Amino acid sequence: GNGKQVCTGHSSTTHGYTAGGFGTTVHGGIGISKWAYSSSSLADDWDNLTHGKQNSAAHTSYTHGYMSGGQSIISNTTNVQRFSLANDSGAENHSTLTLAPNSRRVGMNNETHGYTAGGASSNVVDKYTFASGASAVDHCDLDINREANSGCSSTTDGYYMGGPHGSIPNGASICKFSFSSSAQGTDHGDLSTHIYNFGSSGCQQ
Repeated sequence: GNGKQVCTGHSSTTHGYTAGGFGTTVHGGIGISKWAYSSSSLADDWDNLTHGKQNSAAHTSYTHGYMSGGQSIISNTTNVQRFSLANDSGAENHSTLTLAPNSRRVGMNNETHGYTAGGASSNVVDKYTFASGASAVDHCDLDINREANSGCSSTTDGYYMGGPHGSIPNGASICKFSFSSSAQGTDHGDLSTHIYNFGSSGCQQ
């Protein structure tokens, strides 16, 4: 397949997926690629988004991949799209974030909900359900404004790692917040080095 940047990453038990992003000629791409863990073959063109996006937050349920927020070809967006991991039936619009249109956010999730955190000049964490197309709700706040780095998830908590915040262009701190509580996120330690734009997605299944 063709190289892509600032796309989202998703996974099933057997395959990996990338969605959106841009390559050498296309910004805000609509393509979804899929490859098998058991093979070294090139990724296949699997499906298409409803419209092109990049710099989005990524989430993955047992059955679908989700892209929230980010940049479309025209402007930033609050749209949440989802696509099936099993069938190439086309992506669909699933939900809408509460946050103002923004990009460079980070995604986390548990088994039932996706969480979209941070973004340019933002510390907000939005929450939406995988089970329905209901609009997202404001779940909690990060400890400080954070953008453009990496997230990961346990079964109970989300973690936002590194990225610019305040006057620090490349942070190393880790913020932890609870999936079951609206309490503000707290400092959870530091990475071994300062990083920026390391990767926008981190999900558990």
